[in-house]
Amino acid sequence: MDGTKSIILNAVGTANDVDNKMKAFLDYVAGKMSDDSYVRRVNMAIEKAKMDSALRRDYLIRMQNQLQSDKRARANGQNELAEAIHMLKGGKSEDELRNAGIDQDTIDLALTCL
Repeated sequence: MDGTKSIILNAVGTANDVDNKMKAFLDYVAGKMSDDSYVRRVNMAIEKAKMDSALRRDYLIRMQNQLQSDKRARANGQNELAEAIHMLKGGKSEDELRNAGIDQDTIDLALTCL
């Protein structure tokens, strides 16, 4: 680990419970440019970073790692779902599935597949 942190933003919320500066930033994250001075500075920093080949390479490596991680997670979820369906078809109860370490969301989904 290199100490990098990821932040997940819902930039398209509808609560309108943030000030104008934050709204301008979230709009920028969602792809809409703004005249806000902070947003312009962030945009300039991103454009500068895009020109740095080392940063660009690091970004691509991180994206590739994230895609591989997402793919593994999907495969694990599919395997767990298949196992839950198999166990239910074999007569196992929901409690037995939970005791086997299968989470309730997967059990619920498996039940809808039967």
